Amino acid sequence: MKIKKLTAGSCKLLLQNLNGNFEELKSNYLSHDRDFQSLTLGMGVIDQGSYNIDEKFEGYDGRINLKMDNSGIHDFENAKIIFEAFEGLTPIDANDERLWVRLTHDHCHKYMVERWMKGKEERTLKNIIERFFLTGSGQQARVRNGIARLWWIAYLTVQQSEQDEDDKWRYTKVICESQDFITSILERTMGTYPNVRFGVLDFYIENKAAFENAKSKKIQQILRDLNNYGGVTLLPLLSKEDVKSICAKLLPIRIEE
Repeated sequence: MKIKKLTAGSCKLLLQNLNGNFEELKSNYLSHDRDFQSLTLGMGVIDQGSYNIDEKFEGYDGRINLKMDNSGIHDFENAKIIFEAFEGLTPIDANDERLWVRLTHDHCHKYMVERWMKGKEERTLKNIIERFFLTGSGQQARVRNGIARLWWIAYLTVQQSEQDEDDKWRYTKVICESQDFITSILERTMGTYPNVRFGVLDFYIENKAAFENAKSKKIQQILRDLNNYGGVTLLPLLSKEDVKSICAKLLPIRIEE
């Protein structure tokens, strides 16, 4: 399967149309059926620089075969699929809205509806834009886009040097255990530092029992406080072990030795 990026003009037109005719076009983003026609039908695409996707990732009618859910339970599997399907994609290419907007509006549209829109008819224009488009160039934009986020989750956690599959994807699987990890680590500048994100995830792996109660609240609090800690010290200069030690001090309950 060959996937072509949209032109910048096509991305702009899709967004303009949605902004100008939201009530009329809203249903295109909230539903999907087997007779679905691409929302990019007839729009300009870039002939050069297309992506050839292995047939093992191809579902019916030109769709990428992602696992469907509306809670994030399959984020780990889907992050692996997108990362492996787009083998060789660089971080520069992965900041290109022309690819992700094509995928959300076409090859991954059904997944987008199931994951982010199904049963949520109250979705606002802002909700749809942040999931189907890539507005801005910061960490938050790429983690909010429904497909770009999967690639970035895998890229920022996969251990390519590991031969064992479990070791290779250990951090990816762990970060997908909680949406709080994904948003609180990857949407912040501190998440761009390997020592920080792997230090936090290692700390969680080694102290899972301490997170059994109020897991979400504890994750949010630790990462919020760690981010604030970065205001008085240079996080990039810390070792992974330093980060783990800081997390131990920030955890709302005492960790037994």
